[in-house]
This record gives sequence, C-alpha cells and structure tokens, in this order.
Amino acid sequence: MFILLFETSLLANSNISYSQEEAKDYYFKLSDFKEPKIYLYENTTYPELGQYWKISSSPDSNLLITEAHLLDFTQFEIFKECYDSTGSKVVEYIMIEGLDSIRTEILESDVYRWNSKEEYGYGIKQLRIGIWRGYDKTRKMKSTTSMEIMGEQLEVLRFEDRYTYKFGFAMYVMQQSFYSKEYGLVRFLRFDESTKENQTYVLTKVYSEDEWLELQE
Repeated sequence: MFILLFETSLLANSNISYSQEEAKDYYFKLSDFKEPKIYLYENTTYPELGQYWKISSSPDSNLLITEAHLLDFTQFEIFKECYDSTGSKVVEYIMIEGLDSIRTEILESDVYRWNSKEEYGYGIKQLRIGIWRGYDKTRKMKSTTSMEIMGEQLEVLRFEDRYTYKFGFAMYVMQQSFYSKEYGLVRFLRFDESTKENQTYVLTKVYSEDEWLELQE
C-alpha cells in the first residue's frame, strides 16, 4: 500500500519522458568532492537513526569514497566506487563492526548507470561464522519530479530499488531514491516488507570536513 500511494502522489507531478542521456548529471560528481563533504541524512521517522556520509573523491583515479557514520560518529561502512564510460561500479565494500573491518566479495557491480532503461544492480557477500551474509540490490530509473531540499526546489530523478538481504534467510526492502544535479542523492524512502514499516531519509545539511570535526569535539 505504501508503494502504490507514494507513486500516485509523485507521478501527478512527474515527467515520464525524461532524458536517459542526462542521468549522469544527477549522480555525485567527482569534481565536487575533491575536498570531502559530509552529508547529513535525517530520518524523519526515527530521528536517532540519522546518518552522516563523508564523501570524498580521487578524480585522477575516477574513485568516489563514501564513509557512513551514525549520529554518534560511529563508522559502520566504507563504500568505494569507480566511474567509467558506462556508469559507477562498486569496487570495494567494507563493513565495520566495532574494531573489525570486514571486507566483502563483490558480485555484480553496477551502482548507477549513466544511460539505461533496463534494471541493473550489484551484490556483495561475506562468510561469517560459517554463514554467508550480504545483499543484492537492483535498480531501475522511473521518472523525474521535483521536491524541496534544504529550502531549494530541485528537479530530481526517481529510482525504484530493491534490496534482498541474506543472513542465512532472506529479507526484502523496497526503496525509492531521488537524485538532483546539485547534490546527488537527496532523499530515500525505505519500506521493509517484513515489518511493513516506512522510513524516510532526507538530506538536511552539508558540512565541510572542518565543520564536521568541530561537531565531534
């Protein structure tokens, strides 16, 4: 019900004939992150579950690195992508649990394609205590719409994503992700099929690295 209601309200203001060739313009631009930026994504359902994403790049190597932290600055993952002529591909994914940094095996690698009408995706897995864990993610571009982010009215691309988490059993999460030319990912809405619960994350602040370090003092 969540997915149907949400799509109905969005599509009323959507331009379905978006240009596939322009999709690249809505993703994180390597040139914007030569100096790291920290994105604060607030969880509108459970404020304590907000996240900081520290995003940096190495344009010469076509690399984008995202380090995700909880609101208490505890880091829980590192996600590295490499850009090529077709899109962005995951090249390294590290899960962080306490003092342990756990590397994973990359399966399919497509994170974001510059031009694709077809569904695509990536997957990761790791062997922990004799059990394979990880997830697969599929993605398909759906439409354009507009929304207000940090006081600005932005045009965004909307994607439908599906996660299949594997922990010895399968758990499914539907997600709608929104990207703008100005910031990259600005909003994502998750619907957990097992708990029937919705959660929305919205970009509400962009910090410089110095500003973010000051928050930790």
